Amino acid sequence: MPLLGWSLGGFLAREIARGHPSWSITSSRWGTPLHGPPETVSYRIYPPETVDHIKSTIQERDRQVIDVPVTAFYNRSDCIVPWQNCVDELSPRVENIEVSSTHIGMTLDPDIWSTLAHRLAGPDPRSHH
Repeated sequence: MPLLGWSLGGFLAREIARGHPSWSITSSRWGTPLHGPPETVSYRIYPPETVDHIKSTIQERDRQVIDVPVTAFYNRSDCIVPWQNCVDELSPRVENIEVSSTHIGMTLDPDIWSTLAHRLAGPDPRSHH
């Protein structure tokens, strides 16, 4: 099954793909902070010890490679999640794609949905492993 997620939902999809690669054929996310809430404008609502705990947990999880194809959409003018925090340089099977829509607009961006439709209609990505 494809795992799709936007913003922190994409973070959850990423971690599910990491922990349970047999559950997914691909993972796609848009406007997703790779290291969770501390990389968003909302980090200020979390107590510092919670942010520290999240960061250390993510660093530990990043040691396990995500072994499914990943499509990561980002926007350089995103005001919610800085684009640098969306670009995945850790996953070996990732394609980072810049889009022009806003953070909220990514959920309705026809370019994103067209790309996803083509990816999902193509051959099973597990056969290219």
